[in-house]
Amino acid sequence: MTSTQVSDLTNIIQNSGIYKSMKSELLESNAQLRLGRLGGSSSAYLLANLIEDMDDSTLLIVTETQDEIEKIANDLSTFGIEDGVALFQPWQTSLHGGASPAREILADRMLTLERLIHGRRSIVITSIRALMHKIPPIEAFRNATLHFVKGEEIDLTKVSLALIHSGYERVEMVEMKGDFSIRGGILDVYPLSYEMPVRIELFGDEIDSIRYFDPVSQRSTNRVDGDIWIVPMSEIIINPDIIAYWEKRADEIIEKFQSPKLTNEINQLTRSLKEHGRFDGIEGYLPFLYRDLAGLWDYLPKNTIVVMDDPQWLEEEAEKLFEQAGQFYEMETERDRLAVSPSEMFASFDSIVEFCKTRKSLYLTHGSHKNERVHDFGMKTFEGLR
Repeated sequence: MTSTQVSDLTNIIQNSGIYKSMKSELLESNAQLRLGRLGGSSSAYLLANLIEDMDDSTLLIVTETQDEIEKIANDLSTFGIEDGVALFQPWQTSLHGGASPAREILADRMLTLERLIHGRRSIVITSIRALMHKIPPIEAFRNATLHFVKGEEIDLTKVSLALIHSGYERVEMVEMKGDFSIRGGILDVYPLSYEMPVRIELFGDEIDSIRYFDPVSQRSTNRVDGDIWIVPMSEIIINPDIIAYWEKRADEIIEKFQSPKLTNEINQLTRSLKEHGRFDGIEGYLPFLYRDLAGLWDYLPKNTIVVMDDPQWLEEEAEKLFEQAGQFYEMETERDRLAVSPSEMFASFDSIVEFCKTRKSLYLTHGSHKNERVHDFGMKTFEGLR
């Protein structure tokens, strides 16, 4: 779609009475608005205009599935909205762990959290499953995010330990995201959120220069303008306090179930955690690592506008998640396997509804309705516009 076409469409909706009415009501504190008959890409058309008009607000768009996350992002791009769009995708792994999420998904999630803790205006698109999944508290993520600026003094031993705790791997030569190396007074690191690895050269303990470098030739290239931020490779940030809490929970479970098979599994995982700092699939045991978990909503600013893409569908998907998680938990405990109860791992749909009431919220529906309090846009799909 050309910029002229986008501009013409923008003028059409922004001059409509129903859009002006909705926008006026949305200015009220904690407004709760229902918008009807927004099918296909027409919802993205509406949201694109809202994003432009409410340019000081972060948006949280909650949809049904991972496929819908990508579709909404593509549709927004069609209408010229790309800057600030952040995808918070579900982990797409077994409820039991056993396999960690794909690095691409971890990167999207980490970049979303990074934007939010630094207060950058964001258009966060997520699924109901990803939103319900609890995550580490904001302070844990903030404290594990490393900041480097030319002229400051750093302790490479402490930096190395912090990177390992955050999921980075010390190697001889940095080639992939998540690698770091230390040679004398040079720290090479390939941050998750950067397109190129970074070389930090010290003069004594002081940062003398920060440059990008080519991971193939290993030659330094351009200087980094300003400072750099290194986000964790994973939401699981391991330190002695986390390990101590894991051991406490492990002892409680061993004492409760008195199962040799379960005890052996827990002891093997504990050994891996102590020796290697993590184990594959550790994300499936999040509540055994953090005393207090948070939700994505805890990372969002107060001026966030929440968009629930058809609450009825979202509630049905939430019910499926709890049903599947409950069945899996029962099956695993019957097999004397370590598993996390659904209530520890996931927030309830009701708690998400309560969160929506504390923010300005839009509830989109795609079908017809008879509710007079619904802003009826009566739009057909815009599938042919792309």
